[in-house]
Amino acid sequence: MTNDAASNIRVQITEVLRRATLPASNLTKNKKDALRNLRADKSIHILKADKGNATVILDRLGYDNKILALLSTSTYKELKRDPTANIERKICSKLSGFKKA
Repeated sequence: MTNDAASNIRVQITEVLRRATLPASNLTKNKKDALRNLRADKSIHILKADKGNATVILDRLGYDNKILALLSTSTYKELKRDPTANIERKICSKLSGFKKA
């Protein structure tokens, strides 16, 4: 693709996005205000439920205590360093092996 063609596509995409209109909100002003107040309340913690399409509101102190209790058991252990880079390298190595085959 030439630079002119790429530039033309960029201009067209920008124009389409500029003209696009957002859909009307399905929340009333009162509901928006209520949500804003809930988010601002630091005494509660708002989470997505593990299952289903639901939201759960928990007392922050109780939630923090439960999390600390879970972390203090032998189920979890503290890592000396973040293993993400090493795991990513191994996955890329495996994937490149598949690509060559």
